Amino acid sequence: MKYRPLGKTGVTISEIGFGCGDNAALMIDGDPAVRRSVVARAIEVGISYFDTSNNYGDGKSEANLGATLKEIGAKPFVATKVRLFPDALDDIAAGVRQMCTESLERLQMESVDLYYLQNRVGAERKPGAGNMMQLTVEDVLGPVWETMQRLKAEGRTQFVGICTTGSEPAAARQVIEALPWDVVQGEYSILQPTEIEKPEGFMGPDFGQTLSQAGSKGMGVVAYRALAAGALAQRPHTPTRPSPGRGSRHWEGNLERAQSLEWLKAEGDETLAGGAVRFALSYPHMSSVLLGFSRAEYTDQANAYSEAGPLSQEAIARIKDLYLTDFGRKPRP
Repeated sequence: MKYRPLGKTGVTISEIGFGCGDNAALMIDGDPAVRRSVVARAIEVGISYFDTSNNYGDGKSEANLGATLKEIGAKPFVATKVRLFPDALDDIAAGVRQMCTESLERLQMESVDLYYLQNRVGAERKPGAGNMMQLTVEDVLGPVWETMQRLKAEGRTQFVGICTTGSEPAAARQVIEALPWDVVQGEYSILQPTEIEKPEGFMGPDFGQTLSQAGSKGMGVVAYRALAAGALAQRPHTPTRPSPGRGSRHWEGNLERAQSLEWLKAEGDETLAGGAVRFALSYPHMSSVLLGFSRAEYTDQANAYSEAGPLSQEAIARIKDLYLTDFGRKPRP
C-alpha cells in the first residue's frame, strides 16, 4: 500500500481508505467475526485511514468501528462526520458539539483525527433526500466553523473538513475559499469527474470542481464513490443492501456506460474496478480514495490497485474521448 500527504497537515495516510458507509454494509449490519477479520486484514495490508459518520446506520457504523478497533488493538487514522438534522438548527453550535460528543462515545475514543461537516451547503436552509439538511453559507462560516475550531482546540479532533457532494457548487466553492479546511471530501469517478474537472463533452451534472479548488489551496482531497456505487465494479443492485446510489434510472445508465470501459481490464488489472480506482488515484492532489470492504480479499485487491499506480496518460485520454458520446450511448458530435 502506498501513502500520500493529507494536504498540508503533515500527516500521510494510505492512498486507499476504508469507507464505513452503507454500500459495503460491513460496519452497519455485518457479522462481528467477519468485521474483525476484514478490518484486521485491511490494517495488515497497510490501509491506515478509516472513514465513518454519525449518519451511517444511525450511529451503528461508529459503534461497530470503535468496538472492532478496540478489540484488535488497532489505532489507525479515523475520521467521522457530523450530519445535523432539522431539530439541531435552532442552536447549530450546540448541535455540532452534541453530535461530536455522541460520536466519540460510540467510537470509544477521546478524540478523532479528522471531523467533517457532512451537511450540504446552499443559498438557503432546506431539507434534502434522506433528511439531509442543507445549511447556508452563513451557517457554515459562523456557528459550524466556530464550533469545529473549539473542538479542535479542546483536542476532540486534530483536523476538520467538509464534504461537498450534493451542495450547490457556488456555495461549496465559497466556503472552501473562505475557510482554511484541512480536508475536503467529495465524489469522483470516471462516470462523475466534475468535482475535479468537467471534461469536454461531459453530459452529466456539473459539481463545480470543488475538489480541484481544495487541492490547489493545499487542502487534503479525499474521494468516495470511485466505483460509482458499484456500477464500475460490475455488481448488480442487491435489494438487501439498499443505497441511495443504487437502483435508480441514472445508476442503470451507469451500468451501460461501464460496458464501454471493458478495455481498462487490459491496463494491468483483471477487473474494471481496478482501473476505476487507479483513475481516481491519477489526480495529483488526491490524498486517499475510499472503498467499502465486505470481504478480506477485497482489501488485498485494493492493495494491488495501489501497487499498480495511476493510469497511463493514454488510458486517461481514451476515457476523456468517451465523454463525447456519453460512453457510446449517443452519436459523436
